Amino acid sequence: MKRKNLIIMGILVLISVILIFSLNKNFANFSNINNNVIKGETKEFIVIAKQFEFNPGIIEVNEGDLVRIKIKTEDVSHSISISEFGVNEKINIGEEKIIEFVADKKGEFSITCNVFCGLGHREMTGKLIVK
Repeated sequence: MKRKNLIIMGILVLISVILIFSLNKNFANFSNINNNVIKGETKEFIVIAKQFEFNPGIIEVNEGDLVRIKIKTEDVSHSISISEFGVNEKINIGEEKIIEFVADKKGEFSITCNVFCGLGHREMTGKLIVK
């Protein structure tokens, strides 16, 4: 009977650990960094999200770079989304978030806001260029 209880407790602990990691918003970004080899430099950008733009609107990096974006909002809640790199983070007023990922594919990728932020929301876009 005691052995059966220990097995059940062990399973519950394992499920709890899995849930904690899967619910952690930053785990996906951490996982992306570990699964991709950083072959370049660390490129850091400070981005301001405001109605209806990202400033700067264009971010350029090289393939293999670790991209670190410190983003904050000045007016209302926004988000930053770069779907090809698994980035989708909401930023509330007064918050600063740090997003990290490895630019592991070349191309031009859209940066969008996925939180409705007013009538100009659809025009709130930017561009990530990976050379």
